[in-house]
Amino acid sequence: MDKKSIETGLSKDQLSAVADLAKTNTYANQSKWQTLRELPREEKFPYFIQHFLLGTVAIIAAVAIVIGMTVFYLTRPPATKLYVATFGLADQSQKLSDLQGDFAAAHPEEDPRVFAIDATFVLTSTASPSASASDDASASASSSSSAGTGSAMLGGAYLDDSAKLAAMMASGEINTVIATRALFGEMVQRNNINDASAVLDASRLAALGDAVVYADDLDASAAHTAVGLDLGRSRTWKAKGLPDGAILGFGNVSAGTQWPLAFVDFLQFQ
Repeated sequence: MDKKSIETGLSKDQLSAVADLAKTNTYANQSKWQTLRELPREEKFPYFIQHFLLGTVAIIAAVAIVIGMTVFYLTRPPATKLYVATFGLADQSQKLSDLQGDFAAAHPEEDPRVFAIDATFVLTSTASPSASASDDASASASSSSSAGTGSAMLGGAYLDDSAKLAAMMASGEINTVIATRALFGEMVQRNNINDASAVLDASRLAALGDAVVYADDLDASAAHTAVGLDLGRSRTWKAKGLPDGAILGFGNVSAGTQWPLAFVDFLQFQ
């Protein structure tokens, strides 16, 4: 043991450790980034993890969130202004798509994505047997494609798009409806159809004349209330080769009547 060790009571290794601790910190009073650059290569990564990892991860996450939100808002489609739900007309989907395109073309100032004619809805019918044979066949086909049973209900629940229809009506997404006569009568009974007066004032209803369909036309026991328009009297509808016997009505128009009314004008009833 050397003299210094004897004087201090510390071993040589302990004295060396104390000397290292007493050295001036080469990296004191400089930024962490400067320190990182000056550290030996083998010490850089541990130093980075200790001082920068969490901050770097937080910055990357924040940037990713901002980019994701920007992409979402730039690419999401605009809110629909006219949503026409159709029932019993699935076999006319191409013609209905063409009709949608024609309506969009008639309003070039609007993004065409704000207009939709949806032929995918299925609704089973429990309408009166007095409905026409062709309408009953259409209703039966819709029921079969939905449930494979031909029954309108099973265990008290509809085997079709009734729940979807109710939800979209309640949210105000569906503002216009087109259905075959039997299915339209079913929807009137279910209170899915708004009175025509919600969109058409008395003068317009009078001008539409025989094109107006009343509730008691569909069910003799119903009130004499205008509920729809006979598309067999629409020049535009017939020009597309779409079938007679379909009826146009109105859903939830709480967001406004501008576009349902514009669609009525576009159809050119006579």
